[in-house]
Amino acid sequence: KEKTFEIEIKGMKEFQKAKQEYMESQIGNIKEEFESRYRRKEQEKRITHSTVVNQSRLLKMLSRNKAMLKVLNQVQLSLIKKIKSDERFYKDLIKKLILQGMITLMEHRVNIKCLKRDVSLVASVADDACHEFQKLVKDQLGIEDYKICLLYTSDAADDLLCVDLGGRRIIKKKK
Repeated sequence: KEKTFEIEIKGMKEFQKAKQEYMESQIGNIKEEFESRYRRKEQEKRITHSTVVNQSRLLKMLSRNKAMLKVLNQVQLSLIKKIKSDERFYKDLIKKLILQGMITLMEHRVNIKCLKRDVSLVASVADDACHEFQKLVKDQLGIEDYKICLLYTSDAADDLLCVDLGGRRIIKKKK
């Protein structure tokens, strides 16, 4: 009897141990499953949030772009009206644009590109812009002998559609 009782107790202990191991493994599997689901839900939540933020940014950029285009159109219209009404303004604007190009490039050779209808106007202000640029270089940088060569000639302007400002020459011949 004692032997059977010991065997029965030993069997019960082994059963309890096996049952405990099985329960722990199942609990571990369930926890792993829930953690996996939780991570997936969190990731979906972050993706949704990111999508909403990006769509908001896109809408903001589109509205900003529309506003900038509207302002650009208004400025272009007012500039065209100002140019048509005041020739001295346009002449001064062209001179300042040439000067700005020279300052930006800081090259000894500058090619000027303009519309065919503005060739004579550009020719009349190019030398003034050149002198102003040389004065500016002398005053700001202290360079006394900075020479700039404008690659622009009246005979080229007569035969061509454009002369280039930008360090390279893009010339389209008349057809």
